Amino acid sequence: MNKKFLFAGLGISGLLIAGITGLNHYASGQAKRAVEDALYQWKLDTYIRYETVSHNVLTGATTLSDVTLYHDAFGQVPVDIESARLTGLAFEDEFLTEATVQLSSATLPVLDVARKCSSIRCPARYWSNYILYAGYQNLTVDLSVSFTADLEASSVDLALTGEAPEFGDIAMKVALERTDAARLWETGAPLAANLIQDGNILQTLFRGNMKDLQAVIDSTRIVELAHLEASFTDDGLLDRVFASKELDLLTPAEPDDFREQLATTAQGHMLTVLEKGSIRPSVAESVSEEWKSFLMEGGEISLETRMDRPVRLFQKGGFIGIRPNPELSNPPEFLRRTRLTLEHS
Repeated sequence: MNKKFLFAGLGISGLLIAGITGLNHYASGQAKRAVEDALYQWKLDTYIRYETVSHNVLTGATTLSDVTLYHDAFGQVPVDIESARLTGLAFEDEFLTEATVQLSSATLPVLDVARKCSSIRCPARYWSNYILYAGYQNLTVDLSVSFTADLEASSVDLALTGEAPEFGDIAMKVALERTDAARLWETGAPLAANLIQDGNILQTLFRGNMKDLQAVIDSTRIVELAHLEASFTDDGLLDRVFASKELDLLTPAEPDDFREQLATTAQGHMLTVLEKGSIRPSVAESVSEEWKSFLMEGGEISLETRMDRPVRLFQKGGFIGIRPNPELSNPPEFLRRTRLTLEHS
């Protein structure tokens, strides 16, 4: 009797496995068509290449393997990604309200980007030379980005984590309020697709639908920052930066003395900026001391806002009718308005 139950159990298990395998195969075909349609709709089909698409019906995860990204943002230098995984999709009234994207082993050829990235269509030129200066010719990152929108509460939560061996780990969480996510999705998606294709915001604005542009501006202008926390854990970046700085000297210094000298200079610069911004001396001293401690010892540096009420990210003005809120774009004002804390551990 027990053997009959055993064989029956094995048979049912086999049928389940075969069924799930068949469903996965069917779902992968459906997912492949959905990915192709999405890339075409967002005008990404000429910039993204991949080998395979698979979908797991049990986890709901869709995975693209052996992905290669080409775009003017990186000077058309190929960025190879071992896999891109999309999970946790949720919709409300046909609008996307939850999603998580995970990129595994995304390799950025920093040296090639720095060489080829020179035009205004290539924003990587602003940071690639700094990374190259620190001694990184290539940088490999595991990246995860998640998004959650509450349409009824008009709020959006964003989270990002990144791990780069011999560089460092980053984590960030942002809470936004007064976000009309549905309206932004309807009017902003076409503009975002054009921006991806153009690589130049001015070109996108001039050839876009002015009605949609105005709707995006009106919706964006009222968005408020409710909370921000971020951290960076050093895994070799600081040592490389200080070593590169030391190579610039005509007369080599003792490594420890040199590092302390630079850290003290950086602390003094931060202290001066904060004091000129009328930040209380005790707060300015505390923040600058934490910064110096991180530069000297490495480890983790973290920041967190403790504001009493949300603050708008933007305000009226500027070329297109919207500009960053000075309370957030000016470091002393940002510190004062958000009651930011900085901590080294």
